[in-house]
Amino acid sequence: MVHNRCTLIAAACVLFAAAGAVGGEDTYHWPLDLDPVLTSSFGEYRPGRFHAGIDLRTYGIGQPVRAPEDGEVVRVRTSPYGYGKALYIRLTDGNTVVFAHLDRFASPVAEYVFEAQHERERYTVDLYPGEGEFPVERGEIVAYSGRTGVGAPHLHYEIRDADNQPINPRRAGLTWPDTTAPQFERLLIAPRNPESTVRGDIIPQTLSVRRVSSNRYEASRVYASGEIGFAVDVTDRSEEGDFRLGVHTIVTEVDGEEVFRMENDLLSYDTVNDGRVSFHPFYLDEGRFWLQWRWTGNQSPNFLVSERDGWHSVGNDPVTVEITARTFMGNESSLSFELLHERASEPAGPASPPSRVAPGTLVIEPIGEWLGITATFSQPESVRPILLFDGERAGEARFRRIDRETFRAGYEGLDGRETVDIGVDHPRMPALEETYHIVREGEEERVISFEDCEIRVPGEAVYGALFLRKERESLTPDTLELTPLGEAFTLQPQNMPLANPIEVTLPEPEEYGEGERLDVYRQGDDGWSHVSAEREDGQFRFSTRSLGSFMIMEDNTPPSVRNITITADGQNATARPAIRAEVTDEGSGIDRVDATVGGEWIIMRYDPELDEVTWEQDHDLPEGSHQLTIRARDRAGNVEERGRSLTVPVTP
Repeated sequence: MVHNRCTLIAAACVLFAAAGAVGGEDTYHWPLDLDPVLTSSFGEYRPGRFHAGIDLRTYGIGQPVRAPEDGEVVRVRTSPYGYGKALYIRLTDGNTVVFAHLDRFASPVAEYVFEAQHERERYTVDLYPGEGEFPVERGEIVAYSGRTGVGAPHLHYEIRDADNQPINPRRAGLTWPDTTAPQFERLLIAPRNPESTVRGDIIPQTLSVRRVSSNRYEASRVYASGEIGFAVDVTDRSEEGDFRLGVHTIVTEVDGEEVFRMENDLLSYDTVNDGRVSFHPFYLDEGRFWLQWRWTGNQSPNFLVSERDGWHSVGNDPVTVEITARTFMGNESSLSFELLHERASEPAGPASPPSRVAPGTLVIEPIGEWLGITATFSQPESVRPILLFDGERAGEARFRRIDRETFRAGYEGLDGRETVDIGVDHPRMPALEETYHIVREGEEERVISFEDCEIRVPGEAVYGALFLRKERESLTPDTLELTPLGEAFTLQPQNMPLANPIEVTLPEPEEYGEGERLDVYRQGDDGWSHVSAEREDGQFRFSTRSLGSFMIMEDNTPPSVRNITITADGQNATARPAIRAEVTDEGSGIDRVDATVGGEWIIMRYDPELDEVTWEQDHDLPEGSHQLTIRARDRAGNVEERGRSLTVPVTP
């Protein structure tokens, strides 16, 4: 997909101007009866996306949440995941506010939701009330804060414009205490391509910074050549110092001339996942580095402010680079360093081969929009490796010496190949080739076939270029609830960002029939998770926006339901007791939890983070003795039921 960059920049500027006009100086009513304390800010890093609102500290559960202005409820959602219980209010000025992770809704919306849940006999609902059905007034209590969905107790507060685009809450006049300036943590400088260098290397370099005054930082001088880009790990500490918030603006200047600017004023749900390439995706273990260049395919409005793409061509004369970060309340800090031209030289290696055989290792990994190829030896090595493409020597000078033991080369895939075998020729390097399939942004959909799977990659799924490799893995699940069927396979590089999902098709194991509880699972940081593939015509088909390790597995173990408790709870203790139970599943995961009292369905809220279900206490239970039954079903269809007797005394 080819983008008209100028048109997009112009459109973004119009949207910024429109967002800036919303609300004027008339601040919305603050949603909590508490001092405003932010725990997260607009545009912060979230895995694979941006944070679309601000998070407010609630000091627990049950704080009244108030309407910021006159308006009406236009949407209500309840879910165990994501935003949990969420309320959408369209205001008279055209904006829509979203309150998420709520504990409960205020009347009459609460009764409207309960009725819909009972009608569907499902906890999860997504409702759109009719026009004018639930009007609200400025300052009216519309809900109560909670911890539903994900995270500790807090209130997610989001403001969307008339086009449903998340906007910086400051543009609607919201303010909060902030007297601290941003803090720079680290600096990253990246070569644009393998022909560029930073400090003698062709891969990004991360540098420490030092604070020289309350709002000024410095880094050591940097030698570089070719085209380079800058990125910073910078945060804004909350007033109490408990939370690391994001910043509003980052501007990079070279000798006073602006090179790039990022401003967190507007996001788009069409491009919110471009957060994957707004922070450096391959250096997340070293910091959240805000890029000061535009990664190919990044169309997020906060990265379309600058007409320039952010890459700087290093000249012969020394220059001063200054990066300024500004908070949403206008406090700012700056980081500066001297940038000098780097001469084309390499460190000296040993004069002769090592005295004993010491085999080297080869690592191929993405560096930016290209691959870095590193040959490392366990002792000083005098012989330069030769890079091989499809078995052919790629030239004597492709590898650059980094130090006495390390050599590095790069591959951008600009030679038009759709597939390339990358290897190394060296007397102390074992024969090794890795096959990469190359898909470039804007190309037609590619179908890549392997002996045991097929992968469809649309061109719009790629940021710049995708280098895809598949390998078999010897992996086992970390739970006895899952039985692996066949071998796992890994799609590499696992940290490669994707703009849109790719589709993977696998044949089902021949020895298992349609009735078996099979599905596809992906290995993540917290173990194996259910992917939810479609199963048809002897195949599993699923979409994924994340590469990694996948395996077909069987789950025949039902969930666990235990520790059912029924306790008194307040004034209506006998008619509305607190009902709780622990519900867990270490296999495919919980799909839904239902409960009945005397055969009548009741609303149970499932919390996947606490492994707990609780009754919503939406009505009085009927008098007399009844059987409480809790039924949990996992995503493989296994079911577990547990029950307890329950008695509601007859009112005299």
